[in-house]
Amino acid sequence: MVASAAVAQSNEIVDQWFRTDCSTTGNYTRGSQFEKNLNQLLSSLSAGAIAGDWFNTSSVGTGPDQAFGLIMCYADAGDATRCKECLARAPAGVRQECPGSRAVTASNDACLLRYSDKPFFSAYDASTNISYTKLAGDQIVVQNVTTMNNTRWQFLNKLAERAGDNTLRIDNRSEPYVAAVYFLIFGIFIFFRDFSFSQRLR
Repeated sequence: MVASAAVAQSNEIVDQWFRTDCSTTGNYTRGSQFEKNLNQLLSSLSAGAIAGDWFNTSSVGTGPDQAFGLIMCYADAGDATRCKECLARAPAGVRQECPGSRAVTASNDACLLRYSDKPFFSAYDASTNISYTKLAGDQIVVQNVTTMNNTRWQFLNKLAERAGDNTLRIDNRSEPYVAAVYFLIFGIFIFFRDFSFSQRLR
């Protein structure tokens, strides 16, 4: 799942967020069966998502060389061209960022790609949670960090409840934070679309 909270004193937010998690043990070698399966997987994942609804899961191969993958655009991406460009470029970008890795989670502000040598579809894994905070405009200083963090977590919990109850599995909104300084908290919460309704309620 993906969650974020941003605070801003203006409507302009410049997103500089990017994350890549690459496994570093048990790497595959060039020309191995796993690499062949992975190359086929990444090609079919991207093509399937571009042709479909910006989301795709698949697997290639059998046994220890089987590769499992998921790729998706964020439902709030809005710009179809930007989404498709991200889907098309993600496989090559991942291979460059994580050469030899058997498990990768990579994302930017438009799409997410994950693959592994172990099945993970519809399974919650806390290690793949993605969250980030960004500031816009002048740096915002809060006097009570504990109060601010509690407010932010309550806000994200509300987003999660709303996101789990709609077909796009997303919710984004803003609400004011009033303390020594006034600003808006912007947030978004997205569930992976292979999660069932009951899993989203947990």
